[in-house]
Amino acid sequence: MLVKLIKIGNSYGIRLPKSVIKECEFESDIHLELDDKKVILTPYREDRKHWYEEIQQNERHSNTYTEAWKW
Repeated sequence: MLVKLIKIGNSYGIRLPKSVIKECEFESDIHLELDDKKVILTPYREDRKHWYEEIQQNERHSNTYTEAWKW
């Protein structure tokens, strides 16, 4: 699919067809990643925002229980 770069102030943008937005399940925010001169766009999910902190917290609790139950 060919798309044109559009000048937006000092930046550039592209227009994505509505069908692409729907197929990719894009909402208001999109995660952008660069990989070997390729742009990868994926949906940004707010529900995963605090996973890392929750995993760390669960590990701290599991270590406490593991130490208490050592034979």
